[in-house]
Amino acid sequence: MIDELKLLRGSPIYVDNIAVYPLTIGEITDLGLDKYNLYLNLININKDKFEIDDEEISNFDTICQFCLHNIDIGVEKKFKELYFDALKTFLRNDINFVVDDDCAYFIVGDISEHCIISNINYEQIVEIIKHQNCLIKINEEDECNPADEKARQLLERRKKVRELLAKAKNQNDDEPLTLADLVSILIANGNGVTPFNVWDMNFYMFNNQFNRMRMLEEYDINIRSLLAGAKSEDINMKHWMSKI
Repeated sequence: MIDELKLLRGSPIYVDNIAVYPLTIGEITDLGLDKYNLYLNLININKDKFEIDDEEISNFDTICQFCLHNIDIGVEKKFKELYFDALKTFLRNDINFVVDDDCAYFIVGDISEHCIISNINYEQIVEIIKHQNCLIKINEEDECNPADEKARQLLERRKKVRELLAKAKNQNDDEPLTLADLVSILIANGNGVTPFNVWDMNFYMFNNQFNRMRMLEEYDINIRSLLAGAKSEDINMKHWMSKI
């Protein structure tokens, strides 16, 4: 289980002495959203997307094969160099790829420090990067394994409601909100976030605070609706101090 306090603070999280660092809004801005999203897609490569059905082949094995053959993915650099760039961005260290006696692995930093990414710890590192960049929720693991049939049905209903809300939002908005829009909105809301310090917020904290602000706004609207005579059963009331 990943420590959410470390995610909020923006502390590096370690796996076998390998530090995984979060990015700040400023670092994402300097990197560029296109490159940031490309790096996340590379880190999040899943063998299932390539129709690899062999259970003995892992996502890590797939990455190693792509690096070994240095495949062309249709951008300015080939796979190996781009994947190294992605790892360097999130690990803030040099990366080397080693193939030894049919065993492939990555060395992070100086070889004397013995920081190695292999089949053993690769998925842990990927999960941390996904959490730091809000590609997975802290409690999502619980939703994957409902305790009983009733819980499964409730989770299924919740999933359908989320899909309907997302669909409705896309239909009503002329254009989806960009990261620049979200930064501007959070600054306008105040709460100590200014055009000068927002860039130092790590992405997990930024996303957390934006969602907390949204919950507070929805709660305030619901309270005012009740005071204006709306029926309580028509309002999905959730206190803003609840879990996001």
